[in-house]
Amino acid sequence: MRNNRVWNSDNCINISADAIVSSGPVSFQNNTCAEMHGAGIEQESNVGTWTGSITFTNNLFVNTTTVPSLAMVYVIGNQSGYTVPTYSAYYCPACPPGSALINWKGATYKRSGDCTAGADCVADFNARSAYGNPNLDETGVPPSLTLTTCAGTACNAGEALSGFAVDYLGDARPIGGAWDIGADEGSGRRAGPRRRCCSTSVRCRRRGRRQLARALCATSR
Repeated sequence: MRNNRVWNSDNCINISADAIVSSGPVSFQNNTCAEMHGAGIEQESNVGTWTGSITFTNNLFVNTTTVPSLAMVYVIGNQSGYTVPTYSAYYCPACPPGSALINWKGATYKRSGDCTAGADCVADFNARSAYGNPNLDETGVPPSLTLTTCAGTACNAGEALSGFAVDYLGDARPIGGAWDIGADEGSGRRAGPRRRCCSTSVRCRRRGRRQLARALCATSR
């Protein structure tokens, strides 16, 4: 699953094997998750077995106004398939001081200023992860969730992946020195207005037709 923008939803990435044996692999790449009410990544159930790998690369998690009830990443069970998210950016000024942004199988990690370097900071969760403002456009309802500048933690901070080479609008990856984290390759911004992301509660007008928006509102390319 790649190049999706999810805004104002319960969870962004939620995986459950329930009571069955499920096989992978499954990959989540270059998604932007903003204002999640529950978690950006959540393992929903410990029931069942996942036999393949579940990987997360180049994903962006932002909560500027909404406090996630669980954490930005909440994987606490014993499913073996989950691998630590890498090349990810996190930003949660809405989170209370000292709160855990990441809960990974019992180990918790906090934002800069609340953590101890070398122990429980976001960078200690994964060396290719960072906490800080990615300069994400959250203006409007719904917002575009595009990168407004290359000064933040998402720009040129991603890993080059195979299987696709564009962002959600078809802009080439990379445009700058490296891939951007999230659904938008910000430095490749086209002239003119960009499509806005849709929440589950918003109806969108496109090509003269009314369409009920879904939480995953950008198509994979």
